[in-house]
Amino acid sequence: MLLILSSISILLFAWRPSQALALFAGAVLASSLGLYFKIYEESIYAPRLDISSKVPVINDFDLRVPLTTISARYHCNVLMIRNTGLRAAEGCKADLKIGESLLRICWTVPEERPSATINAQSEEPLDVCAVLSKSNSQNPTLLRRIAPIETGWKDPPRNLGQEEIKGELIISAKNASPKIIRIKILPFEKALDGKVILVIDK
Repeated sequence: MLLILSSISILLFAWRPSQALALFAGAVLASSLGLYFKIYEESIYAPRLDISSKVPVINDFDLRVPLTTISARYHCNVLMIRNTGLRAAEGCKADLKIGESLLRICWTVPEERPSATINAQSEEPLDVCAVLSKSNSQNPTLLRRIAPIETGWKDPPRNLGQEEIKGELIISAKNASPKIIRIKILPFEKALDGKVILVIDK
């Protein structure tokens, strides 16, 4: 549109310079206002990711120990990820950053793996890590703390060791700015009712 008006202005300039300048200025103003309102609309309606609560929800599940017929009970620490924007957040993924390592983790609902769509003003549960139930703690071969891979818990999970972990939870989407949440993962011995995640800063 601006290109068309500019061409008209050039032709008109040879005939009536003052009117041509006015037309060109109006075209620039209209284009600038259109761009401003588009940016403003995007900022108002854009999806925004955050966590609903600093306290994890606990989901218990049984995990089969690889190469055995033994199953062990784990307490999965789930954080609710909320989209506070007015448009759906598309292609949402989550990573657990520990030091220089970036571990892709999974959404709780299998149908939302490996990437989730979080509708406007809605939330999606995220499996961050799990801790062994103390009822199974007498077995020294079982991993005390584990993290999933992006497709879930069926494959051998990642061993998170036994020391306190300071890390970051990074939630990203195709059409939203990433959200970084600083967390601690407590040692197995300090688990309280299965909870090992402390949100330091959201």
